[in-house]
Amino acid sequence: MTSLRRTLAACTLVLAAPALAPAQEVFRDISSQRLENILQGMNIQYKKGDAGKGTTYYDYNSKGVALRLWNFNGKDLMIDAFFPKVEWETINKWNSTAKFSRARLDKNNKTGQESAVLESNLDLLGGVTEDTIRHFIRSFDQELTAWNPVSEEEIFKKATPDRIEKVLNAMNIKYEKKQQGDVVSYDFNKNNFDLRLISFGGSDLMIDCIWRGAQPLAKLNQWNLKRHYVRAVLYDNKGNPYVALESNLDCVAGTSESIIRYFISTFETEASAFDGHLKAK
Repeated sequence: MTSLRRTLAACTLVLAAPALAPAQEVFRDISSQRLENILQGMNIQYKKGDAGKGTTYYDYNSKGVALRLWNFNGKDLMIDAFFPKVEWETINKWNSTAKFSRARLDKNNKTGQESAVLESNLDLLGGVTEDTIRHFIRSFDQELTAWNPVSEEEIFKKATPDRIEKVLNAMNIKYEKKQQGDVVSYDFNKNNFDLRLISFGGSDLMIDCIWRGAQPLAKLNQWNLKRHYVRAVLYDNKGNPYVALESNLDCVAGTSESIIRYFISTFETEASAFDGHLKAK
């Protein structure tokens, strides 16, 4: 009887013990493929870029904010977001209370434009799991929620010519304006590429860049397979073929000056990458 009691007591202790969490692999570096699998599993639609020297980045949107996730040689991850400039006191106040992020002011060396930057890093060298990385990404979303009231950026549902021109002027872009009815276009050159920003009544913005001559449709499709926010299209104007790289921004749900700035500046990068794609054999 005593032996039976001991057996029952042991079984009770086993049943009462807390369930152990499933074992996860702990790793100290992450490949691009593994990181991309995590992003896809989180239903994050991203645009991948290569900064060279083993550094890749992933552009995506969350809570209406354009974010960039950096992967530095698989050893260090960083997420950042750019906002309109704020006062030094605001930066210091954030840094005095934040736990998992930091704020700083940044100045673009080319345009001279100043921005507030919110960023956070994850060091992988001490060991992480895939859940650690998912939590890192989700936690930054919470930081965004806390930051947005600080930035107090105006959200509007129609990008009027005055607003667009304010953004272009702040980016030191010299443009030629044309208007026909409620369609307004702005032609300008950035990094030796002729770009055109078109506003369709302020509800829809489109930016494009044109390459004269035809290109194989398979080559354009190869580009489109890898891109989420831009598209390459072959047109024919009365026997004169040309290729256009295009991107649209829907303003109806609400946009801001910083979103429009990001829309323009990222397209410049896409135009350069697409030009390289067309020249590659």
